[in-house]
Amino acid sequence: MELEQERIIGFYDQGDKGPLLIILGGMHGNEPAGVLALEEIFRMLEREPETNPDFNFKGRFIGLRGNLAAIKDNKRFIVKDLNRQFTPENVQRIFNATDDSQLDSEDK
Repeated sequence: MELEQERIIGFYDQGDKGPLLIILGGMHGNEPAGVLALEEIFRMLEREPETNPDFNFKGRFIGLRGNLAAIKDNKRFIVKDLNRQFTPENVQRIFNATDDSQLDSEDK
């Protein structure tokens, strides 16, 4: 799915067991620094084993773009600002949604 490809900035795993680290950039579409930083981190991680043969990464690292619609439009948000939206009630409402038509851009 194209949307999923847009959301995933990068994935890094050298195969050694360890923690899963998930980092979101672009929660506000007009703040590109987080997405740009994640893109650079993944470029650096790919080069690191070549420049530092002793480099050993344990675990998995995933970088994701947060608010795709707002990023595309270079706007802070489309329907609602994500600040203070991560309440138990909102998370439960989104989790219980039966299809995407019940969700706005920021919910997705």
